[in-house]
Amino acid sequence: MEQFAIILIALLCFLVVYAVAFATYHVSQSELFESHQLYAIYAIAWLVPFIGPAIIISIVWPDIRARRKSGIPLLGYLFLASTQSESEDSLRGSETGGNHSGSNIGGSDDF
Repeated sequence: MEQFAIILIALLCFLVVYAVAFATYHVSQSELFESHQLYAIYAIAWLVPFIGPAIIISIVWPDIRARRKSGIPLLGYLFLASTQSESEDSLRGSETGGNHSGSNIGGSDDF
């Protein structure tokens, strides 16, 4: 029974830290707030464990949805994502009749 309590407390601590980190990251990426507001939001998120991140995420949620890219979100963090995007670009270029031979040796200049 003691192990179950330890596991439950560890899981709750992990969820709190994840929620606070999620809120902190998205607030820092958002352009909705000024610098003095950011410090207050960070303090609320870290000092009020459950309620703070929930309120902050609900405020920033429309901005998160607006910045979200289409596709699989995890794929952007994997190192193979750049390889996949380059192969998709080369397929698009061959479909449109573009000539890519020798024009960008060593990588793509398209950003």
